[in-house]
Amino acid sequence: MALQAHLYGGSSLQVLDSSFASVAIIALALLSFAATLYNVKLNADCRNKETASKERISRNETEARNKEIRSKERIVRMQIEAELEETKMELEETKVKLEKTKMELKKTKMEPTYRLPSPQSNPGLTYRFLSSQLNPAAAAAAAIGSGSCCDGSARCWGSRSCDEHAVL
Repeated sequence: MALQAHLYGGSSLQVLDSSFASVAIIALALLSFAATLYNVKLNADCRNKETASKERISRNETEARNKEIRSKERIVRMQIEAELEETKMELEETKVKLEKTKMELKKTKMEPTYRLPSPQSNPGLTYRFLSSQLNPAAAAAAAIGSGSCCDGSARCWGSRSCDEHAVL
């Protein structure tokens, strides 16, 4: 400082004042720079908070949509399972009905609907019976014309009465 005062021709007090002013200006510039940096940091923090808030809101909306979708999927799955169970029950009922029908059909096949006449008891009757199977109209006319298809006990071949054969 003394050198400055000697070189510039001033008192050391003046140099001191100008040095102090320079330091103050530098300090003010540094403070201004620090304030600018702090302001930039605050703006960045604010933007980060806004971004984080938007992301959180978006995430919450996505989670709510996903929950809603899962809920709808669960409801649809339950409906499908209920329909499947109903269809299974209907299938079981159909199977039971089919088995009953098969059993009835077997019973029907086992039960004779008519009796074949024994050839030893009445050979002519067997001939008439067989011809009636080949040509029912001719057999009916022959039975009506002959008038005797019965053996006198009001029972006829095929377990029909004589009157029923007359209608044939």
